[in-house]
Amino acid sequence: MTAFLLCFSSATTQLETAFEEEKQILESLLKWFGKVVQQMEELGEDELVPDWQLPLADKDITNNIAKLVQRIQKLEELKGRVQDLPKSIQIPAAKQKDIQVLILHKMAFLLTSTTIM
Repeated sequence: MTAFLLCFSSATTQLETAFEEEKQILESLLKWFGKVVQQMEELGEDELVPDWQLPLADKDITNNIAKLVQRIQKLEELKGRVQDLPKSIQIPAAKQKDIQVLILHKMAFLLTSTTIM
């Protein structure tokens, strides 16, 4: 039981860290996308814009997308590690659903408790 709690605690910490990093990346992408939309609206609906005038994603945006992909891969790896736990350590299906609900509520709380600028 102690091994399970340690493993679960470690996985929870890793998930929370990954969640916060992904949230920051997504907020950055949202800001960039908002700027692009605003620029497009300023140009007007009837104007044709040459490709060279459209804004390109800067290095930070490109790096953030790469980080997001890495975080998703890390979450998939964590999921695989949890599924590979010995059956004696794994949580029964009923408790897994309860834990998933708690995690979802915590994630929803974290999302609603912060404001996106």
